[in-house]
Amino acid sequence: MKKYSTRDVVSAIASTTTYQFNRHGHIEHDVSRDFATHGLLENIIREQQYIESLDASNGVAFQLDRDRSRTWISKEHAAGHRFYHLIAAPKPNPPLAYRFGEVSDLLHEVAVELNIHRAMFSGNPMAVVGIDGYREAELANAFGQRVYERKKNTVFKDRLNAQKRRIKQANAKAMRLIERSMDGRSQLRCERVELTFEREWPELPLKEANKRFQRFLEALYDGGLPSAVAGLWFREHLSETGWRFHFVFLIDGMHPSSARDQVVQELQKLWSQSAKSRGHTFPLLAMQDQPRTWGSTGLLIYVKSQLLDSIALMLHRELHFRLDTPPEMEHFGTIKLASSMNTETSIQGLNGCVAGVQHQASHIPTTHLTALPLL
Repeated sequence: MKKYSTRDVVSAIASTTTYQFNRHGHIEHDVSRDFATHGLLENIIREQQYIESLDASNGVAFQLDRDRSRTWISKEHAAGHRFYHLIAAPKPNPPLAYRFGEVSDLLHEVAVELNIHRAMFSGNPMAVVGIDGYREAELANAFGQRVYERKKNTVFKDRLNAQKRRIKQANAKAMRLIERSMDGRSQLRCERVELTFEREWPELPLKEANKRFQRFLEALYDGGLPSAVAGLWFREHLSETGWRFHFVFLIDGMHPSSARDQVVQELQKLWSQSAKSRGHTFPLLAMQDQPRTWGSTGLLIYVKSQLLDSIALMLHRELHFRLDTPPEMEHFGTIKLASSMNTETSIQGLNGCVAGVQHQASHIPTTHLTALPLL
């Protein structure tokens, strides 16, 4: 699987921080306060840069030398600069309904153990901090070395590697779905939509939001969108919208009902019915200045690489922060429809199970509609 830098992942996250809403019949956009005011994305970069600098210097921030009369810094590693960069800004809270990833949790855990989070640093590595007489450079070294050693702990490595394996497996399944959907079709395009619920207070609980989304998936399997071949979706949460779903449909461009306006109208109808007339559907177009936006619109032969790129980047987001929901709750899925050809429909889970049925009027059990569980 292709490797992505932290800035690549953060850029992909940033592309989904904007939400849409209908105001007096006009579609408007705004940036969620979950990301606009807390410095969350900047903190992700700071933490990753610090971790990478520790790896380069084996956990050492400052090389200290001493004689009988004095102590001095003989070498400052990049980890020293990154340490000050990391503690310069207060650690933000995760967005509502999310929790931080393993690396962020580790940094916080060690900071609490050493009381680093309460120390008042001046920015001068040789300055003495507190009544114990430790220099800032010594505290920076103690913090860095403990983080570096803890990262090599088997439990931490196993948890992180398990996440990476699941991301790799989910990405591979998405890639296979797209490849198989393209097979034998001369025109296959993406239609990206954002599915949200009408804003209400208190917001719709996760259990009810999921139930309505499952009804939407059932309606798709019952042939609600004849031109749709397959789909991919992410579940997200924003304070302003509550639970929402990014959905990319792969549309057979040669199907009689594949006209974009007709597809959008059918989607709006299906989502509204599934959400008990409290659902909103916002179609989204590709933007020239956001090549890695989750999904895009156009012929798939043109945007295939961008779509695969954006899927992988959104999956990697889970390494930095993820939805704090029950372990059995899936937040990414791939759906094979192929209802336009009246062929077998299947839903593939990350555990390798395949539920297959011939397309017919009877409903598929809700338990089979969960697709790819993510982390």
